[in-house]
Amino acid sequence: MAWAEITINSKVAVPLFQFEYDALACFMYNLQHHGDGLLDFVNTGDYDNVGNKMRRYATSKGHVVKGLLKRRHREAEMFEAGIYDSSH
Repeated sequence: MAWAEITINSKVAVPLFQFEYDALACFMYNLQHHGDGLLDFVNTGDYDNVGNKMRRYATSKGHVVKGLLKRRHREAEMFEAGIYDSSH
């Protein structure tokens, strides 16, 4: 988890609410460095596209995975509205 936080702290140049930071940390940790481009949307203030881009990372080998779709939706909700939903 530390590398995800280091990546966010070194690449994000704008202030974040805690829920935005938490959502980015979860997303970055789960995608490794495949999600680094998302931080460009954050830095340019294009917050509407952050959640949309998060939701796109729900595939494996070209197929949508229901569990990943649910996870990405929850991460996007956390970023967009501060909704922390840990139900399974």
